[in-house]
Amino acid sequence: LSPQCEPLLMQLVKDRATNPLNKDLDWDSINAFCEQLNKELEGPPLATRLLAHKIQSPQEWEAIQALTVRERLSRRVRQIKGQGGECPVLLFGL
Repeated sequence: LSPQCEPLLMQLVKDRATNPLNKDLDWDSINAFCEQLNKELEGPPLATRLLAHKIQSPQEWEAIQALTVRERLSRRVRQIKGQGGECPVLLFGL
């Protein structure tokens, strides 16, 4: 993908992962969003900006999905740290 398309792709994947019309958690979209964030130098601030309004959504299911995405991002950081590898993205102060 061209660098110009990456922000649009990240927005699209985030919207799919947190869509209030989802019947179940969309793990493919959640994992794709995590992968995209891990490629970004500004991953932590970007994740916070992208998810903040979704987490505060008055639609409970949308907020739950956004919190699930945040938790998945946090777990991935712990997995990378636990393997003794370099952590390309340090999310949410972990």
